Amino acid sequence: MKAARLLLALTITVGWPAVHPTAGGETLEDPTLTGCVVTAKSDVVVSAEDAGVLVAVDVTEGDQVRQGYPLARIDDTEPQIRKQLAEFEQNAAEEEASNDISVRYSRAQADHAQSTVEEKVAANRRVPGTVTNEELRTVELDWKRTKLSIEQAIFEMKLAGITAKGKAASVAMEEKNIERRQIKARIDGTVVELDKRAGEWVSPGDPILRIIDVSTLRIEGFLNASQYDPHDVSGRPVTVEVELARGRQLKLTGQVTFVSPEVLTGGEYPVRAEVKNRTEGDQWVLRPGLIASMVIHVNRAIEGGKSPAASNGKARAPVSTSKSSRAQASAR
Repeated sequence: MKAARLLLALTITVGWPAVHPTAGGETLEDPTLTGCVVTAKSDVVVSAEDAGVLVAVDVTEGDQVRQGYPLARIDDTEPQIRKQLAEFEQNAAEEEASNDISVRYSRAQADHAQSTVEEKVAANRRVPGTVTNEELRTVELDWKRTKLSIEQAIFEMKLAGITAKGKAASVAMEEKNIERRQIKARIDGTVVELDKRAGEWVSPGDPILRIIDVSTLRIEGFLNASQYDPHDVSGRPVTVEVELARGRQLKLTGQVTFVSPEVLTGGEYPVRAEVKNRTEGDQWVLRPGLIASMVIHVNRAIEGGKSPAASNGKARAPVSTSKSSRAQASAR
């Protein structure tokens, strides 16, 4: 009984072995990919969205910025003036839309005209022929005109309301034009390049600066398609090792996030993992451009609790990166 408990404890402690036997008794070894390239997960070139003079650049190389942080500004004098003009016109239209003086005056005229018609009709009843038919038609026409003037005044109020909405849209458009001249960071990261300086003219699409985020890095290498299938490595945990200055070794853990569906010339296919970076002092330790080695733990559970996939091949030796495959991937 004690022996059985000891065996169970050892099984839980050890977990999956580095070489996992398949149903047929064969084994699948963890591949080691050498010559892997380290790149930033986020690398953004911030470009001008409108033409104009770059009146301010508020950052320099090495500055840490957060998403939405103001980086530079293109001259926005013209859209500011257009916005102010549109606001004045919007206010005037709104005043007209809320002003009912014309409606009230037209109603007063209509009441007066109606009274005049009624008086003329009453006079003719008392003494026939007092008011000629021409006079009566004239005052009745004036009454109709005043009633129509009420409708016209209401229509003009509605039209002023529509004009106010149009001017509000013009204000919003100019605010957008002003915003496009406010150049802001699109990601968290570090400013690594400045292509334009204050006082220079920029056109839409001109690069102004470049930001990279190295808090998460990508490690890309190549696997032999004859030894490992995509499902063998997809989602698997990895251990990445990089040599730093003075021969120091850095190890980080991560996970495979991409397996290419294409097999390149040479029979290899790209595999990419992501690892969380760490700092020493105020500097990131792992940097884009370094060369790393990466072990893919094909026998460990995928995140989410799946068990290791069984392999149908024989025991396989660790895989290294092929120069021909690397060259083809770079060309693509």
